[in-house]
Amino acid sequence: MKSAKSRIKVPVIIALLSIVAASVWWFLLRAPNTPKEIIALSGRIESDDSAVAAKVAGRIREIRVREGDEVKAGEVIALLDDDQIKAREEQSRAAVQQAEAKLAQSQQEIAILEAQLEQSRLSVSQSRIDAEGRVSQAQADVAAAEASLAQARADYAQAVYDKDRFTSLAESGVVA
Repeated sequence: MKSAKSRIKVPVIIALLSIVAASVWWFLLRAPNTPKEIIALSGRIESDDSAVAAKVAGRIREIRVREGDEVKAGEVIALLDDDQIKAREEQSRAAVQQAEAKLAQSQQEIAILEAQLEQSRLSVSQSRIDAEGRVSQAQADVAAAEASLAQARADYAQAVYDKDRFTSLAESGVVA
């Protein structure tokens, strides 16, 4: 009996293995049914490469497409981390503010120096006017002194004339 049972087992095992192999082929390995309009071929498809570049340098924060995705012109494919750009912007803003502060300070210094220059001009002008006034006063004093001198000389000459005249009159006895 053993031989009859073992004879039956072998064909049953072979049948079971055939069923399993056919199932694996049917569900996993067979090619899918394709419509008549499509030709199924195996191979590799290549396309043109496109150069992609950002307008500014930076680290990529997020990629919005994957390899093989279709993209259109102007579509965002990645986002850059803008921390470095913001830092550069803040640095530039600080430099502009510093330059504006220096400009304002320079303008204030110019205004102060112009006021000092005007004050110096006024002082020089006032000093010149004062000096001219003193010169004019001195010239007037000289003219007055010359007039007084001329008057004194005239008075002296008159006195000498009167003395000589009275002396001669007194000697001639006309006057007492």
